[in-house]
Amino acid sequence: LSVSGSHITLLAAVIAAFGRMLHMPVRMTTVLVLLAVGVYTALSGFAVPAVRSALMGGLACIALALERESDARRLLAILALFLLLLEPRWLFDVSFLLSFAATGGLLYLAPVFHRRMTAWKTPRFISLAVSVTLAAQLAALPVMAWYFGRFSISAFLANIVLLPLVELILML
Repeated sequence: LSVSGSHITLLAAVIAAFGRMLHMPVRMTTVLVLLAVGVYTALSGFAVPAVRSALMGGLACIALALERESDARRLLAILALFLLLLEPRWLFDVSFLLSFAATGGLLYLAPVFHRRMTAWKTPRFISLAVSVTLAAQLAALPVMAWYFGRFSISAFLANIVLLPLVELILML
């Protein structure tokens, strides 16, 4: 498996959940999350996609800790601009585009899907897993179709079921 934003998000969510279970202050939990993400990124050999995911995840985590979650969308745009200023060729890099498309999906689409599924009385853990997977895939779909020239409906549907299971296995 490649290091991706979903792995970093999963790691951050597990550490944050432990922090809540132990009744740790939010800022201390945030520091632990950031340290864990940093170590995870280092273990990946500081691969570019992992660094991008770590930066995005770290900024989103800080925004949430400061109760500024609406700023996460702005942080995503600022980070994209900053990274493109450092390396303009990334604008045409499929990994870069998929990272930002999927993260944008998580920030813009996942909350909408989660609210809808909650209104349909879907259990929370199912609605979160499915809404996150669906949002990331739908947002990345145009990039995948453009770069790979095809779209598999069966793979798309299978991922909605399998990705939450894979993440559960990774978490365990």
